[in-house]
Amino acid sequence: MKLIARMIYGSQLYGTSTTDSDLDIRAVGLPCARDILLQQVTPVLSGKDHKGTQAQEWESYSLHKYLDLLAQGQLIALDMLFAPDWAMLIPPDEVWTEIKALAPQIMTKNTSSFVRYCHQQTQKYRIKGNRLAAARAACCLFEQHRPEQKLTSLIDELTTLTAQHDSLRLSRDEQSNGQIVTYFEICDKKIPLFAAVKTGYALSQKLVALYGERTKFAESTQGIDWKALSHAVRIGHEAIEFLTTSQITFPRPEAQHLRDIRQGRVPWQSVTEEIEQLLNATKQAAERSTLPHQTNRAALDDFVAEHYGRQVKTT
Repeated sequence: MKLIARMIYGSQLYGTSTTDSDLDIRAVGLPCARDILLQQVTPVLSGKDHKGTQAQEWESYSLHKYLDLLAQGQLIALDMLFAPDWAMLIPPDEVWTEIKALAPQIMTKNTSSFVRYCHQQTQKYRIKGNRLAAARAACCLFEQHRPEQKLTSLIDELTTLTAQHDSLRLSRDEQSNGQIVTYFEICDKKIPLFAAVKTGYALSQKLVALYGERTKFAESTQGIDWKALSHAVRIGHEAIEFLTTSQITFPRPEAQHLRDIRQGRVPWQSVTEEIEQLLNATKQAAERSTLPHQTNRAALDDFVAEHYGRQVKTT
């Protein structure tokens, strides 16, 4: 494969590398004429090498695969496109300059891959915080009433509370005798409404203690993928910049903040809240973006056909 461009990638590109960071390398290349003619082009080649104590992970994309990734709005292709001169490991071929000129016809405001990754990270961790908040809210409500009072007398307040917390709800269940019993559920734990307030209070206190411990457990960095969370924050910031300016800056302006997240110096609740805010900002930026909705597929195909044809004719 004839290399078109070869560059550093990952933490060293973002400005978040540490002394034990591996070196990630990405490249784009033109396949050889024989593979093109036999339709045996390998879209992606990858491997891992060692240079002294440092591991080097590399991936190389054929021209058509790289442009397809760019058309899909995949962040890896966008990061490569906007990699600055200092990140280049070899002088880029003139085809790379042509790719940059073609890019405005290929890039779109499609940020689904950005949003999906960020959403997965917040969904993964925010449930613990939500359950703790729900249990506390139930506990506070029960504290305001007499212990012997029945939950049926609190139906209006319970209904209001369930509308405010996903982990609280009212449900109904038919007993074997045909009787319908209504329950107040706190984090999937059921209390019949004929029970006394003191029963609900005892359960909610127990859950507060349980989820409180889980929160402390999370905050001590155990069970939290801080690297993934830092990636989600970075991706959110990159998405907003790209949708707003059609550019992505490297190293990342928020690099220090990303390092703090990765090293567990920022509470995970704050990180997940930040990701939620970035998700909303990304959606708003997409609505305002002047980037096209669709890729100019004809221009992309013509570009690949021209350069693959040139490879065949000149080999």
